[in-house]
Parts: sequence; structure tokens; C-alpha cells
Amino acid sequence: MVQWHGYTGEYHHVTTNDGYILRIDRITSSPLVL
Repeated sequence: MVQWHGYTGEYHHVTTNDGYILRIDRITSSPLVL
């Protein structure tokens, strides 16, 4: 969805000690202007 709006981003999955899987999203730039 981030890329669909013109942003670039990355995401990471983290597993906690008690077994939960978390997704961390990071927007790495401003929207692209064409």
C-alpha cells in the first residue's frame, strides 16, 4: 500500500521471546513526483 501511494518503504518481521510475530513498516522517502 505504501508503494501504491508513491512512497518507498521497507518492512521487517520480528519474533518476540513469547512467540508473537510483529511486522515493522518504515517509510524511507517522500512520495515520488512524476
